[in-house]
Amino acid sequence: RISVRRAAEAVRVFAALIPEVEMGPLRDRLRRIRRAADEARNWDVMTDRFSHGEGIRLAILEQIKARRRESQGPIVAVHQELEPDACRAKIEQLVREVESRRNGRGKRRFGRQAPRYLAPVVAKFFKTAESELTTDESLHTLRIRAKKVRYTMEIVAVAFDSAFREKLYPQMTVLQDVLGTVNDHATALTLFGDWLSKSQVVAERALLEGLVLAEERATADLRTAFLA
Repeated sequence: RISVRRAAEAVRVFAALIPEVEMGPLRDRLRRIRRAADEARNWDVMTDRFSHGEGIRLAILEQIKARRRESQGPIVAVHQELEPDACRAKIEQLVREVESRRNGRGKRRFGRQAPRYLAPVVAKFFKTAESELTTDESLHTLRIRAKKVRYTMEIVAVAFDSAFREKLYPQMTVLQDVLGTVNDHATALTLFGDWLSKSQVVAERALLEGLVLAEERATADLRTAFLA
């Protein structure tokens, strides 16, 4: 899923170099791959959280693993459509074409263009950061903006000095990690809440109620710490 997000930013940055007839299908395909991985990734996080336990926790872990296996279906379906050999061949062809057209001015030209690639995502990030960050939705939006900044920074880093890579980029990584942790707890709260609403097993319901309460507290505490 992370790789797809990086690819989507590369498509955005270099959109002017991609034929319009290919742009829409390419974006749609990337979006479909990412969405296929969303639910499985959420259950991956839950699997890690319950990897140590016994009794009812172990029983819940088995249910989590079962749900994770179910969520693998869309990923398998998408994977079967991919043609890795054809993709590698296209990449190699592109590299050869770029190499054949080098004239010594590429670095200077990219250095001039790189800030223009970065500016839009940075502007959107700061605009979101200036909003009222008091809800899970607003922090989720900021997290998405932070991801776009980070992945664009990776693409254009070669055009900036060392401080860009050694100071600014690590700061964005830490920010994204913190927001990711907040989002993971918010997602867990939704998952456990939905599970609780459907459970009929007394012991399971008791554990799920405790988990919901714990996630509520963790989400609130993390949000407060982030804002501070």
